[in-house]
Amino acid sequence: MTDVLIWLFAIEALGLVVFPLVFVLFRRLPDRGFLLAKPLALLLASYALWILGHAHILPNSQAGLIGIVGALALASGYVARTRWREIRAFLYQQRYLLITGEVIFLGFFFLWLTVVMGSPAINHTEKPMDFAFINAILQTSYFPPEDPWLAGHSISYYYFGHITIAFLTKLTAIPSNISYNLAVALFPAMVAVGAFSLVYNMVRLSGATVKKAALFALAAPLLLCMVAHLEGVLEFVHARGWGSEGFWQWVSIKGLGGNSVADAGLFPDSHWWWWRGTRVIDTVVDGASLDYTITEFPFFSFLLGDLHAHMLALPFLIIVIALGLNYFCNDKKAGPGWVFAHPWESAAIALTLGSLAFINTWDYPVFAVIFAILVLLKGHIDWGGDWRRVWASALAIGLPILAVSVVLFLPFFLFLESQAAGISPLGDYSTRPFFFFLIWGPLFATASGFLVKHLWRTYTSWRPDSPHPSIIASLTLLPLLLWAAIQVPGLWLGLHLLGTGVSNAFVDNAGDIGTRFLKLLPAIIAIILVSCTLLRRASDVADRVPQTCVVLLGMALFLLVGVELFFVVDLFGNRMNTVFKVYYQSWFLLSIVSAYALYYVMSHRPAADGHGRLASWGGLGFLRRHAAHVWIAVVVVLLAASSYYSVGAAWDRSTGPGGSTLDGLDFLLSEGSYGEYESIMWLRDDAPKGRLV
Repeated sequence: MTDVLIWLFAIEALGLVVFPLVFVLFRRLPDRGFLLAKPLALLLASYALWILGHAHILPNSQAGLIGIVGALALASGYVARTRWREIRAFLYQQRYLLITGEVIFLGFFFLWLTVVMGSPAINHTEKPMDFAFINAILQTSYFPPEDPWLAGHSISYYYFGHITIAFLTKLTAIPSNISYNLAVALFPAMVAVGAFSLVYNMVRLSGATVKKAALFALAAPLLLCMVAHLEGVLEFVHARGWGSEGFWQWVSIKGLGGNSVADAGLFPDSHWWWWRGTRVIDTVVDGASLDYTITEFPFFSFLLGDLHAHMLALPFLIIVIALGLNYFCNDKKAGPGWVFAHPWESAAIALTLGSLAFINTWDYPVFAVIFAILVLLKGHIDWGGDWRRVWASALAIGLPILAVSVVLFLPFFLFLESQAAGISPLGDYSTRPFFFFLIWGPLFATASGFLVKHLWRTYTSWRPDSPHPSIIASLTLLPLLLWAAIQVPGLWLGLHLLGTGVSNAFVDNAGDIGTRFLKLLPAIIAIILVSCTLLRRASDVADRVPQTCVVLLGMALFLLVGVELFFVVDLFGNRMNTVFKVYYQSWFLLSIVSAYALYYVMSHRPAADGHGRLASWGGLGFLRRHAAHVWIAVVVVLLAASSYYSVGAAWDRSTGPGGSTLDGLDFLLSEGSYGEYESIMWLRDDAPKGRLV
């Protein structure tokens, strides 16, 4: 328990130390970034340690870490002194909000602490690798750290998230076999309170009161951190012994099949039954996987307890979106002088964006594009559709920030050796609509409320000078057309073969294009509609938060369409890793949009006449007035159904064989492997340090 209290004291203290800096940085957000201070403090301190260690200016020691925290405290102290009255007034006025945020943070921390204490062993999946990275960072005096497996070489991986854990570990002097599991509880807590903060700010900026904003924002940590998908419903059905053999063959999820026998309890009793929830998408022929993918989501990541890059990036993704929203709400006109007029804000955006590449490289291009779109929209608002000035201002702001984001992490980029070998079109396999519904049903249903409502508001104010949908449709279809051109060489020129006979391969490929198009058509239509609303309402200053949500929703849909057309070529030779990473990003984006959708739909109810139109629409008007009730009912049913997985998996994990401990290596002692335990301790604490060549 002492280690837990020390760990909590350290992260709380770090958050308080940087709060004055955060207060100034997020000056356009209602909560002034207070609830984001903890991960931002870790980011600032860890970056200082890494860059100074790379330059051999400051060693990676506890004294060095204390020096970094002291420097941050001095800078914050100066800001606090100049803004003390403003800060004090804010803390008093927002005390209930800040207390609510702390309750959320501590609640999620102790919830996941309970889960991890039931299964603390660092002995499976990616845990040994993550543990090795953390220990390698702890052992190094300067950066980069030595590769745990290849003597004389540095780690070639995106490991900045592991640096943040090592920073807290060394600062608190807690052994890494314990701090590992403390970090497993810390990150869900930071993600939960960060999601609450982001959605709270979005709702408040939309005109809601503090109480209403806080109430709706409570949905954000639940949707992002606790919601699962609908595969758990099939687990329940299978555990009850329901369903014929033919039904389970049609379902075609490995491990769910045959003549099932009812389990004794409410949940399945097979070992790690919840693992199947991350292996839903597959094409199984005679028991063999032909399209093996990973469909992981945040709740599963927290449950499994791997301190892997995709999970460690989550709190920093929230900061990037919050900084983008903070910029988007700027009242000053965008232009070439904005970066120089706001140097610290520009540096913070560049640092946070750049850190994504070092934490989880897959996230950098996606969130850099999101930020670039927000910069472009801000220019459109400021310059009233004068596209020459819009593009000039966007380039003057976006390019320097993106360039600095790379320069700040140049040592990482210079020495990174990627296994990616390019992008290839996806040929033989695609996702079954049934699987797509299982995974995305709850979040799609929730986010759809925002999309439909926003479409209606856009339709009722559509003007003749609005961008023509055909232009947007053409741009949206470009990825599909590119995929088709690559997939069927000479497709367009090959039409002349119709006079002389078409090869069977050509017919098969052309048919595959048609099938793929029909599968993607709903998402493509949604992207077209999202793009239309974005361009139509881009000049509406009062719509900045809905516009931000439109950008997030559009990016999620675009990613999900893209992963059905292309994949990143790596050592696996298939789309397993691509689906894994892209689905994770889409889950994050859709969770935020879904949380805001609850407020947007329920707080923007239409008048009985529907802007003067519904009264004459008869039954359609009735449906329009009651659409929100139908939507709420569907959302409640789907989210309730998805909770079966969450509750059952958490219960299974928290009652594991590990006992009640935070020591990730205690399993070795309980198994009597004393020699192995002592060897690990010696390698970590006493072995001579390696020397990089």
